[in-house]
Amino acid sequence: MRVAIVHSEYADGALSGENVTVEQQVDLLREAGHEVYVEVRTTLVERHRPAYVPRTAWRVASGRGGAPSAALADFAPDVVHLHNLFPNFGNDWLDGWDGPVVATLHNFRYGCANGLLLRDGKPCTDCLTGSSRAAVEHRCYRGSVAATLPLAVATRGGFAHAPVIQRADRLVALAPHAREVFVRFGAPERRIDVVPHGIAPRHGESTPGSAPPRFIAVGRLSPEKGFDRLLRDWPAGYRLDIVGDGGEAGALRRISSADVRFLGARDQSWRDEASGYTALVAPGVAWEAAVPRVAIEAWEAGLPVVAFDGGGAGAGVRSTGAGVTYQDAASLAAALTSVVEAGDRLRAHARATYEASFTPAAWVRAIEATYRAAIEQRATSPVR
Repeated sequence: MRVAIVHSEYADGALSGENVTVEQQVDLLREAGHEVYVEVRTTLVERHRPAYVPRTAWRVASGRGGAPSAALADFAPDVVHLHNLFPNFGNDWLDGWDGPVVATLHNFRYGCANGLLLRDGKPCTDCLTGSSRAAVEHRCYRGSVAATLPLAVATRGGFAHAPVIQRADRLVALAPHAREVFVRFGAPERRIDVVPHGIAPRHGESTPGSAPPRFIAVGRLSPEKGFDRLLRDWPAGYRLDIVGDGGEAGALRRISSADVRFLGARDQSWRDEASGYTALVAPGVAWEAAVPRVAIEAWEAGLPVVAFDGGGAGAGVRSTGAGVTYQDAASLAAALTSVVEAGDRLRAHARATYEASFTPAAWVRAIEATYRAAIEQRATSPVR
């Protein structure tokens, strides 16, 4: 199959996991025998072009400009797979593209300026249930009215009126809970497939956990990741290692206890030591549009996940049973104790969860089925 990938890479680490995911999926498709063309525009490069800021604001607000149509026509794909168009691609070119289109819903940006459905540390759907003017009022993108305004224009009408969601023959949600959110707020249920991330294996079968218990948390040290709440609620006597860096690092160190160690950023190397931990702690508070990659990586290593009940990891834990959720200090302490007491039984279930749903082979099978469905759908109903 000839597959064209279209993706705009972010300039910073805010959503770098998405960039990693796209790169890995391209490799998986090629290994499976597909011919893949990648049309990528990186903000690190694009922002040096003349008048980048005003031109990008116009493109985001209007959907015009930045079309990859010529390159796609030269490749003549069987299917075009859209990942992220923001901010370096427009979407008006989709009206003139007759071929099958698949779009992965990596976040909620088609209806939310910051893509997280989160404001002031709490879930927010104001723009989906009311007007996207709320995003401007609250400066939801980068804390700036000017930066938020183009996105507020682009997201007016929510998911039901988003050009990409309207045009795509098949939509890919990354988790059942994300699919439910998209459908609840206007995306077409019949065209959404759930295709979770496929994470390459790094370990064999699950191994016994450490004694005494020790826990690890991995992520960017920023407000939506929930580390401040986690450290304020962390019970005495349990060791916690934090892998990651970010703008909140200094403040978090000041409120942490002697049981907490900050290990800094380690990319993927933390996975080599993961099996020595009792569990991964995932404190994220945002309604993520996927089960976070770090949770899947933990399950691959045979680690259960202790997740805040309200974030993407929490939804993944509830749907799989591969861990325990918590909401406050008391339930966090109880969750940690529960994981310790469950021991190897829960570790084995975590590994089985990975093998059942999150392997590269499972992803390839699922995305191939989505591609075939998009091709068939476009052939039988070329005009929606």
